[in-house]
Amino acid sequence: SPLLPDTDGDGISDEDEVHLPNVFANDMVLQRRAPIPIFGRSLSDSSVSVSIYDAADAMVATESGTVSNGQWKVWLPAMEAGGPYRLVVAGEVGGTNEFSNVMIGEVFIVSGQSNMAMILGHMDNSSEIFAEIGHSNSTIRILTPRQVSYDRPQENYLTTEGELGEMMWKDIASSKWGCSTVGYYFAKNLAAELGVTVGIIHAARSGTSINQWLPEEVVDSSSVITPKPSSVWYNGMVVPAIGYGVRAILWYQGEDNASYPEDYKIAL
Repeated sequence: SPLLPDTDGDGISDEDEVHLPNVFANDMVLQRRAPIPIFGRSLSDSSVSVSIYDAADAMVATESGTVSNGQWKVWLPAMEAGGPYRLVVAGEVGGTNEFSNVMIGEVFIVSGQSNMAMILGHMDNSSEIFAEIGHSNSTIRILTPRQVSYDRPQENYLTTEGELGEMMWKDIASSKWGCSTVGYYFAKNLAAELGVTVGIIHAARSGTSINQWLPEEVVDSSSVITPKPSSVWYNGMVVPAIGYGVRAILWYQGEDNASYPEDYKIAL
C-alpha cells in the first residue's frame, strides 16, 4: 500500500516485508542436535523460506513456512556442530535477511542477579583473565543486551548503545569486559570438553528479585510475595529471546528473596 512506509524504496511496505527479532544477528550461535527455530513477523499473507549455506556456498538445508496472523516460524532440521554458515531468510513478497559467520553449537541463557551479573571486567584478577583469553583459541560467543526494564514485553533487545537496532553476537576476545564471569567459566569448560562453539545470552541484573524475571500472569496466579515490581526484567531481557533455540537456562539468584524461602520455592 502506498500509504504504508517503504523505507528501502523497493516498492514493498516495511510491514509486509519479513522481519526477525534482533536476537538473530551475524556471528550468532544456533543450537545443535535439535530442530532449529527461525521466526519473525510480516503482515503479508505469504510464504517465508529459510536456507543455510556452508563456507563453499553449498546449500546445507532449506525449509519454508507460511505467515499466519502476522507471525511465521520455520524449523530447520537438526544439525551437528560446525560452521561458519550463512543463513538466508527470504519472504515471498519481499524482505531478505542474511546472516554471516553463523555457528552451530551449544547455546545457553545465563540469568539472575548480582552473582550472575558480575562481569569479568570487575574481577580483581581481570588482567590475568584477559591475558588468558588473548592467548586462547576460544570458541565462545556472547550476546549482551543492554540492561533495561519494561512494563510490557518487548520484541527486540536494546543494544548496549541504548538503541533499537542490530544486536551483536561477539567472540569472547572482543566482549570479554562485559561478559558474565560465571557464564564465561561455564562456557570455557564446556567448549573445551565438547569441542564445539558455545553461545551465551547474558540476561542478568544485580539486585533483582525472582518475580521480576517471571511473566506477569505467572506472578498474578501465584501466592508469591513480590517485594519489587514484577516482570520488568523478564519483559526487557528474556522475552526478546523466547523461541530462540537454547540448550538450557543457567539461573543464579535468590539473595533478594531470602526473606521468603517458601514463596521462592513456588516461584523457582
